[in-house]
Amino acid sequence: MSIKILNEVRKEKLFLAIVFFISIDSYCQSQTDTTKYIFGWQVSTGIMQQNFSALNKYEYLLNRPQNFSFQYPSPSLFIGNPEKIFISLSLSTAFGSENSGTYNNYNIKSGGSSSFMGGNINCPLKTDFSKKSLQGIYVSLGVRYVSTSIYSKAQGINSLKRDTTFYYENSKAKNVVANAEIMFELFSLGKRPTRLRYPLMIKIGYNLQIQKPTWSGDYSRYSGDESPNINLGGFYFGIGFNFWLKKGVMKSWFKK
Repeated sequence: MSIKILNEVRKEKLFLAIVFFISIDSYCQSQTDTTKYIFGWQVSTGIMQQNFSALNKYEYLLNRPQNFSFQYPSPSLFIGNPEKIFISLSLSTAFGSENSGTYNNYNIKSGGSSSFMGGNINCPLKTDFSKKSLQGIYVSLGVRYVSTSIYSKAQGINSLKRDTTFYYENSKAKNVVANAEIMFELFSLGKRPTRLRYPLMIKIGYNLQIQKPTWSGDYSRYSGDESPNINLGGFYFGIGFNFWLKKGVMKSWFKK
């Protein structure tokens, strides 16, 4: 075999080797990219603290709303990589128990509820999705818009009276609060997932009220006390599940 032909064969082998290693490297990178989590959501419930003590002096409210309320199962949307950084958008509603009693010869029903809407930037302190116990710890900062409804509905005690139903209070307090939260992802249920990760989650957070709330609606207040100093912020605790989809999973589902 001539030297020219031998050199050509060597060049061809070298070219094939380069193509092979480039293909392997590209394949590994592709596999790494497709295993990243890029989209998720959370369903949780819990308990929230607020401070309505400034309203306790109004007897028609029957010591409502309570300072602690329970959150309905509520969703949050995650966008980003939980191993690096992601954004969370949340929406929730909390409710307290209703109280019944009498005031000024009227039957009273009093209570309240709060709704929260906001966004946070989340950063991981620790992640290890292969563990069976603690898989992730995250801290987040953001803002929330809070709207709290307060009511005191009166109805005449004497059944012969008509059209005596009215509200001593039917108001709303609104505010924007700063939010800080730490979230723990615990064990995932079932076998190790290939497309969806769904760990048990617990979170502890605090809503910081920076300014007094603004009021709207109807209410009976003492002169000069139209805007009582309540606090729509406070600690909260939540428990639920996070659901994380791997990159490319939805695309593969549509192909099927």
